[in-house]
Amino acid sequence: MLSRSAQGLYWIGRYLKRAEHISRLMNVQVAALIDRPLAHIYFGWTRLYSHLGTSSPVAALRDWSEESDGWGLADSFTLADDLTFTRTNDYSICSCFEMGRENARQIRHCVSSEMWICLNRSYFRIREQHIEDIWTGNPQQFYADMVQDIHTFMGVASSTLYRDEGWDFLQIGRVIEHAQLMSALLVFQVSESESEKYGDLEDYDWLSLLQCFQADEAYQHYYGLKVEPDKVLNLLVNDVRLPNSIYFALDQIRSRLDELGDAPGNRNGATANRFAGRLTSLIKYEWPDAEDKKRMLTLLENLAFRLHDYISSAWFNYEIDDSVRF
Repeated sequence: MLSRSAQGLYWIGRYLKRAEHISRLMNVQVAALIDRPLAHIYFGWTRLYSHLGTSSPVAALRDWSEESDGWGLADSFTLADDLTFTRTNDYSICSCFEMGRENARQIRHCVSSEMWICLNRSYFRIREQHIEDIWTGNPQQFYADMVQDIHTFMGVASSTLYRDEGWDFLQIGRVIEHAQLMSALLVFQVSESESEKYGDLEDYDWLSLLQCFQADEAYQHYYGLKVEPDKVLNLLVNDVRLPNSIYFALDQIRSRLDELGDAPGNRNGATANRFAGRLTSLIKYEWPDAEDKKRMLTLLENLAFRLHDYISSAWFNYEIDDSVRF
């Protein structure tokens, strides 16, 4: 497969996974506006922007305190617009769909007609809407529909895409984006959830994470109704059976890289395989006994970013002199 085509499929997977991730968090966030205290709402917005590494358009989000009565729905409206429809924000849902579609357009010959139709339908639907359209109706349903659209696209891809390297790169893009975003999210969660500036969160911070990533039923099945941060963290990080856990994503990366075999950039390909193995080993063998969970999560996040660099260097931007020779 041409490196340009492989890179396009990889980034389609990444952009759509990013849109799904943000849609999940936004679904929980707009639900909190109905009956949650200001501390819970503020925590949710801060968590969103902090782990994405992007700046907020609302100064009140940076200056808020528990006594700021003027902070609330108006600012939430602006923040929701920024993360949903603002095209200049690379992390907005609309931007993610637009960039995912553009990658698909450039490698149109590598995606099935059904995939192209499915992606186009979702893109044009979100492009024609504005924050006012969903805010006065049912914003939760809008974000749930976004997640469903992405699941539909991946289901169509699973049913129609030929199982060559392109399928592997699409999947690798999805899971490496998930691993990076989840690691960053949990770094913030561990660092800030017990901070005094957010007030008493009443376990909302951890419960909302379980709801975001469809892990609440699994948690209740194995641990009961009481929300305990350590157990939630372990479930989301190293549970081998939870599809949205970090370990599950990293194990998928390792498996897909094995399927790809030798990379054109041979040296970086071997390094990428070692990094994938190291990441899964860290969670499987070191995480259970690690006392400093934040340090371990930060290490996982940094290594996941480096893994992306090695994958790019090995399969997309490799030097001719380093390529495999037959």
